[in-house]
Amino acid sequence: MGGWQSAIGGLPLNLKNGLTEDSCGTNNNVETQYSATKCYYKTGDYFTPSSYSGITGSPKSVSSVLNDMFYIQPESLSVQATDSAKKECSGQGIYFLTDGQPEPAGVGVGQDNKSGSAYEMMTSALGAKASSFDCTSSPLGKLKDNEYFKKDRTHAWTCIGRLAEALLDPSKNPANIQIKTAVVGFGNAFNGKTDPSNDVKEAMQWGVVGGGGWYSGSNSKDIVDSVSAFVTELVRDIPSLSTGTSVIPEDALNPTVIQGYAYFPQFEPKVNPVDTNQIWFGNLKKYYVVNNGVYASAVAPTVDNLVVNNGVLKDIPDIWKSNRSYADNYPVFAKHGALSQLKLGHTLNVTNRNLLTDYKYDNNTRVKDAKLIKIKHTYTTDQNTKSDTTYSNQLMGLLGYDIPTTGLCCTNLA
Repeated sequence: MGGWQSAIGGLPLNLKNGLTEDSCGTNNNVETQYSATKCYYKTGDYFTPSSYSGITGSPKSVSSVLNDMFYIQPESLSVQATDSAKKECSGQGIYFLTDGQPEPAGVGVGQDNKSGSAYEMMTSALGAKASSFDCTSSPLGKLKDNEYFKKDRTHAWTCIGRLAEALLDPSKNPANIQIKTAVVGFGNAFNGKTDPSNDVKEAMQWGVVGGGGWYSGSNSKDIVDSVSAFVTELVRDIPSLSTGTSVIPEDALNPTVIQGYAYFPQFEPKVNPVDTNQIWFGNLKKYYVVNNGVYASAVAPTVDNLVVNNGVLKDIPDIWKSNRSYADNYPVFAKHGALSQLKLGHTLNVTNRNLLTDYKYDNNTRVKDAKLIKIKHTYTTDQNTKSDTTYSNQLMGLLGYDIPTTGLCCTNLA
């Protein structure tokens, strides 16, 4: 707040800080009502703690953890805003430990679903992202016999569910990262010895909605085990990363001179446990060799078009680049290169690639052949080869056709 404020007996010392003291006389012929007191003036805003912040005292008394009236974000979180690698491999969450059955307090959620104690506290936490937050369409608060639907809305499970979703969505929370929520029920209300109330059921579901899980505890070991399980839940799988090593061949006409090009085989190792297909797909790219470095441009070699910088393979088109537009999350190895020049089998019902083998398949028999046999796109429909269910998918894949995870490919090609 800015402007003149009157205070009989003066202001507390912590509020006088940075303010200018003056008399309370007026200059517009209005009777001076506070001639025996002092007024304090400050331009701009004066920050006071939110009633939900947990902050007591003046901001200066807790300056080690506060910036104005906001908690200073831990470096482990703030660094993720500028370091994509750390953001990719980091996990974070809230461990919420109850001490018994949840009890309602404060002002209930309004009929507009945008008011009440819970809503005000949560929008304060969401900061600039609060404008899109409300308590409607929540995954919680749906139990039909729950008391707060009959009597009041102070239980606020609808708001709790929506906040858990906002924390999971980087676009809906001010930290711009995924934050999971784990809920631990401590005490008899959660250990199954009694029939759980609807509020206990909601608390259990809260952990599921929050992505961190629900745990029950009755002693210190249960708490330790739940913390360990939650930390394990936060561990992020290392994503696959495009990599490779370039090769600079010698000039075929002069073995003492190397060529002005580097051929760069690139691939993506499958290291994530969720990758069911463990084949390492790859590509071959061609770049320029300039001043003992491998660049995407021979005209103006700079750091911007240096293919590998500080050990990291950069996303730069090579000499064999295509005019295709790639999605932002498309693997680096699969962009451009020789892979982009290969014709796809499913574009036309013609044999777009030359594929030769040293065997032939004829009437259920696979035999060696002294000649090289050309595999055509009609392999799966020709009378002599359509019964080959062992090798047909692999051959059609080499011709550029999409291969199904189950069953045979391309049985209806003309």
